[in-house]
Amino acid sequence: MSKKIINIKDNYGQINIATDHSINYPYQTTLNRLGQPSWDSEGVIVLQNLAGFQPYYSLFHQGIEVSQLILQHPLQHLLLLADRVLLHAQYDINKKELKDLPKQLKQRKESGWDQISPDILSFLSTALRQWLDTLHRCLFPEKWEQNKNKPDETQIWFDLELPSIKEVAGLTKKDFTLQELFQSNDPTNFFIRWLAAFVFPLDKHYLTLRKALRSIVLLQQSAEEHVHLQMLKEERQFHLQKYVDRPEPLQEVIEQLKSTKGKYLLITRKAGIGKTAFCSKLSEELASSSKHRSFLPWLPNLILHYCKQLKTSKEILQIWLIQANQLLINKLSLPHFHFEQQEAHNLMRKAMYQILHQLTLECGEIIFLIDALDELSIPLDDLAFLPKTLPDEAKVVISVRKGSPTPDWLTTHRQMSIYELGPLKREEIPLFTKRDDKIEKEFHDK
Repeated sequence: MSKKIINIKDNYGQINIATDHSINYPYQTTLNRLGQPSWDSEGVIVLQNLAGFQPYYSLFHQGIEVSQLILQHPLQHLLLLADRVLLHAQYDINKKELKDLPKQLKQRKESGWDQISPDILSFLSTALRQWLDTLHRCLFPEKWEQNKNKPDETQIWFDLELPSIKEVAGLTKKDFTLQELFQSNDPTNFFIRWLAAFVFPLDKHYLTLRKALRSIVLLQQSAEEHVHLQMLKEERQFHLQKYVDRPEPLQEVIEQLKSTKGKYLLITRKAGIGKTAFCSKLSEELASSSKHRSFLPWLPNLILHYCKQLKTSKEILQIWLIQANQLLINKLSLPHFHFEQQEAHNLMRKAMYQILHQLTLECGEIIFLIDALDELSIPLDDLAFLPKTLPDEAKVVISVRKGSPTPDWLTTHRQMSIYELGPLKREEIPLFTKRDDKIEKEFHDK
């Protein structure tokens, strides 16, 4: 499917939102030696973006080894982040060389660096300047906005902390300067320095860049997926309209979430007093800091599911996958499988973990919210599809009815923090019943 990125600016910076026309981004699966899609260690297929930098891992790895540049993060993760940066720049008309850079890397991978023309050297220099400017825009949006018409390359170089590169070939005893890089006439030496300048700021500012780019949302669905997401959106909106304002417990849950890392938060409450409406409001509050307000207003901070709507574990996995793929450069795919029950549990558990892992890898902290888990149409032991452990930056919030057998199973088999929603206060009851308290006072008092 093709898509177009729309740039939207506000006081917080720029957002990239992709719609369904314009440039193609091809993806392919990892293939095993028989040419069939292969499962990775966690249970889902990762579809790699062929239009970016990830396919040239060996090229970058070679240059990093020669330059002796010590990285704090895996090179594979840095190139994945680089692809997100490239997507951010895709519709900047002043970044033509940067957008063509993967094609040039493909040629360098095939023909080597021993003999390259002055035109290619000039192209790579220009592409690197555009790359550093794009990174500067992501990291320092206000400063970039002030100087966008006349970028100060020296200031960008220092803001990105590039002078602190040490032990780069031929530069061990002195600072690495922009002018020195671009004035090099030795292609091999130029390439080593060029790679160092390309990769170093990704490594140095990895967490900040990842957070800055989490607002990239790719609205890419099939017709069937669009229907599922539309149903989810309508369900959420329906319950938001029924929400009774209770700011105190809402804030308590949000505060408890801040200290919940790598495990589940279980919200319990008696049936019929607005638990689903509360969770819908929680999804709105958790998404309130997001700048993305389009078809899926809870993204990119939250992945959402209502078990009253889709009642099987497989449907939960599918709706998670659809939402996750709106955020990921490296898409995830779940092949068809027909296994015995226990094998299916294990496979689904691994697949769910991988969805969480891939989202935290690309986007940082993510929250999954599952409402009314006790209303799934499955035997209690089938809840084993939930991952036993979670990535450190993933949080899963589950709501259940108090008194159902589901909370006991969850607290026995999974590590849970628990928050119990208290009963409605007397003054909140008329808001919940939608009845006039003067007329229905006796009813409300009971």
